[in-house]
Amino acid sequence: MKIHYLQRTFLFSAQEVLKTIKPLKKLHIAIVTPDYPPTVCGLAQYAQGLAQGLVQLGHSVSVLVPVEPEDRQEQTIETPGLWVHRFDPLLQTEAQEVLRQTGLQQMATSCRVAELLSQRQEQKSIDLIEFSNWKAFGYYFLLQKKIPSLTRLSTGILQVYTDHPQMETSPDERVLVDRLAQCEKSSVLACDMITVASTAHWQHWSAQYGIDPHNPPPAPQVIPLGIPIPKVDLSPRPKSAIFTILFIGRLTRRKGFDLFMEAMAIVAAQVSDHCPNIAIQVIGRDMPIPGEEESMWEKYRDLIPRSPRLSIDYLGEVSDEEKNQAYAQADLLVAPSRYESFGLCFVEAMSYALPVIALAIGGSAVTVPHEQGGILVEKAEAEAIAQEVQRFLEGKRDHQAYREMAYQYALEHYSVEKMVDSTLAAYYQMLDL
Repeated sequence: MKIHYLQRTFLFSAQEVLKTIKPLKKLHIAIVTPDYPPTVCGLAQYAQGLAQGLVQLGHSVSVLVPVEPEDRQEQTIETPGLWVHRFDPLLQTEAQEVLRQTGLQQMATSCRVAELLSQRQEQKSIDLIEFSNWKAFGYYFLLQKKIPSLTRLSTGILQVYTDHPQMETSPDERVLVDRLAQCEKSSVLACDMITVASTAHWQHWSAQYGIDPHNPPPAPQVIPLGIPIPKVDLSPRPKSAIFTILFIGRLTRRKGFDLFMEAMAIVAAQVSDHCPNIAIQVIGRDMPIPGEEESMWEKYRDLIPRSPRLSIDYLGEVSDEEKNQAYAQADLLVAPSRYESFGLCFVEAMSYALPVIALAIGGSAVTVPHEQGGILVEKAEAEAIAQEVQRFLEGKRDHQAYREMAYQYALEHYSVEKMVDSTLAAYYQMLDL
């Protein structure tokens, strides 16, 4: 009788507690993004992964994305829970025409975004809006913000022009870039919350955009990017006579392509007889060098001497399928970028059980787990990078153990599901739910 009484008392208490717990509200979230599939880029992949993940959890998502420049046709695609509207960012009102004539085309796009958000709000009440900071798409809407909003911080316009100074063709162009940067900054600071992929990116962006260190906005929520993690066979690979080293990224100094090629030249000169043959693969867009006639590939392609024991293939830009196949077949990713806000290629590589060598700089130092599937090199020097490559070639680092650690780390930290859960928690916090 006593046990029965205790059981009934416990059951009653549990039922009372459950009555006080409110089920989490299902949200209608608007995502304003500059890119969305079939466009292939990090922003597009992020927006689609987040939208689809939220829908799978029972939320509704409306996505606003500009049409491609060559395709002016607006289009709406609606599936259960997901509404994607591709809009024409070009001018449709007199005010937008004035903006276009003064060179502020992106501000005209911001006007169009504000108009579409207002229309969508009338059709279906929006609980919150997530903007990208890119080119201040949310600027005009945020001037009279009526809906809780947050910014997902990505690379800004100032960083793009820093990386590609050849884009700045005149003093007038620089004035417009600075104006747009100010609008980006205003848009970010007008939001209720900021989310970033790494603290390093927030620190870099704050310095670049002149955030007052004595009056900073609330600390951003750090939510690493997530990707679909494929199923990978982690059984030891058969011993191969060829060791494949992969570089993925734009061929620029920022991405460390010069360091990569210089390091590979050192490795090539030191290959011993008991090391496997080396196959180097380079994937990414070749870029011009400011002030020089040669491109990056043209300048560095002959730095590494070819031999029967070493080959190098430049594959250029490839499809996602080809890129993933390269990850799956390679033995080591070497991507010594001098700055990354996060470093999506590192996550992609680890998701295919591919060990990574990167520099201990910026977002790379946060994203790549040192000696847990990756190696962080302290100095941005070709010799230091080459030494770490040599350790793998000579078997001084357990390649199979690094494969297993890389995959496990990606699985635990960088899945789409983890990113969506963390983002949703930030949404509820912002809405005080």
